[in-house]
Amino acid sequence: MPRAVEDFLQQPGPTIYVAVTSSPPELVRQVVAALRPLGARILVAATVHNLADLADDQVCVASILPSHKIMPQVALAVTAAGQGSIQTALACGTPLIGIPLQPEQDANIALAEQTGAARRVRLADASGSALTTTARAMLTDAVARAAAQRVQQAFAQVDGAAAAAAAICELLTTAQDVRP
Repeated sequence: MPRAVEDFLQQPGPTIYVAVTSSPPELVRQVVAALRPLGARILVAATVHNLADLADDQVCVASILPSHKIMPQVALAVTAAGQGSIQTALACGTPLIGIPLQPEQDANIALAEQTGAARRVRLADASGSALTTTARAMLTDAVARAAAQRVQQAFAQVDGAAAAAAAICELLTTAQDVRP
């Protein structure tokens, strides 16, 4: 993790992690603008986009970030609700807001909402007061934080890597048995 990001995460007060990485840069700018009024620090995963213009005392911009190391240290994640970002946030016990860009992302955030740890903001509302209001509520929502922590505990009880490896081995064995 970049040293500047580590230092940013150590500052007092809540941090919002914005990782809407599969989107146009203008959407990220709009999301950050909608979050600024909250006064929280905002960490932006810019990936391939040049978003350096967003950086100031409130906003830290970095390229590709290790979300599994970032999310346990933030109060809220704002993502496009892809499978990886949803699972990482929940595995870290981090409440999240999903701004789905694709149908599968919409399904992901709908499922995460059922746990109580997530909220959906429509893409059309990502640049306005709906995102600001939702993020404000999520930052202070003890129920959402507790729900995220319950999901984190459930994930911790399952060795997902071992289960996936076993499923692959079983599939390979079954596939070999079926061959003529």
